Amino acid sequence: IDTRYFDEEFKWRLLEALTQNYNLDDILDGVLIKSENFQALNLLLNKYKEKIKTVYIDPPYNTGNDDFLYKDSYRHSSWLTMMENRLSLARELLREDGIVFINIGEEEIYNLSHLIVSIFGEDNYLGNFIWRKRAGAGNDSKYIAIEHDYIPIISKKITQLSIGTLPRDLSRYKKDEYGYYLIKPLHEPTLRDSPGLRYDIVCPDGTILSGKEYQWKVSEKTFKELLKKGAIIFEKNNKGKWVVKYKHYIDVEKGFLPSSILYNIAMNKDATQEMKSFNFEIGLIKEIRPKPTELIKHLIQIACQYKDIILDFFAGSGTTAHAVMKLNKEDG
Repeated sequence: IDTRYFDEEFKWRLLEALTQNYNLDDILDGVLIKSENFQALNLLLNKYKEKIKTVYIDPPYNTGNDDFLYKDSYRHSSWLTMMENRLSLARELLREDGIVFINIGEEEIYNLSHLIVSIFGEDNYLGNFIWRKRAGAGNDSKYIAIEHDYIPIISKKITQLSIGTLPRDLSRYKKDEYGYYLIKPLHEPTLRDSPGLRYDIVCPDGTILSGKEYQWKVSEKTFKELLKKGAIIFEKNNKGKWVVKYKHYIDVEKGFLPSSILYNIAMNKDATQEMKSFNFEIGLIKEIRPKPTELIKHLIQIACQYKDIILDFFAGSGTTAHAVMKLNKEDG
């Protein structure tokens, strides 16, 4: 509810009633503070110190341009001071198992990396996601077409951190009584030579594929187990030679670790379309330069569980809040 549309008397009666009858932390989906973010972080410190699970930051990239909402032409030293103040406060707000993501471009990734190590320690700097933000050259490209941004990943305490796995896309998998699987070749010529993976296989017509010529991906014991449950497939190639394949089963519940290359998640153009759907003017979209919600959703899935607290500062477009709402809707 935007209380600016109410008269003063009713506004305060409403807030008083809410405070008396409800625990606001239980009924609020989020808190929006409109402020210079350093002051906002200080304000949050008393209540949220060591309670935040995930911090997402999309600071000015320091490109030298001031044609958008935030000042973007700091000297490197001034930019680093600004970031040092805010990252130090963010660290105080983080839980022991907390994690930080920072969107940044080529201009400051080198300096930011050193700053991260100085505040969080070398062991807690996990590396960078490389996010493909656009396809092809932009008008701001001078020498090479920069298609990516960096997203440094930082833990508060590496020994406490747990990275969430991502759900698998099962559309390309087949399923039988033993579970989901992909069909893969059993012969892999590039494997390092291993005597335990060399044995003879007898094909349906009696042809023997000799272990002297072939090295297989699994041991003979595993091969026999797969053969017994019908997970070995014999086929002939276009030259009439036998090819042996097997069903590679996956643990659906386990999920998979996130890749460092974020290639096909979403691009800046997707963020522009999202903002247009909310009737934002194109001029304002260029000033805000929002990130696509699918990108933020991907990061949240890695870092958060239900009811974890997320802090987003340098916020301008509400992308993080919208990503959280998408996840809540998808997960019920």
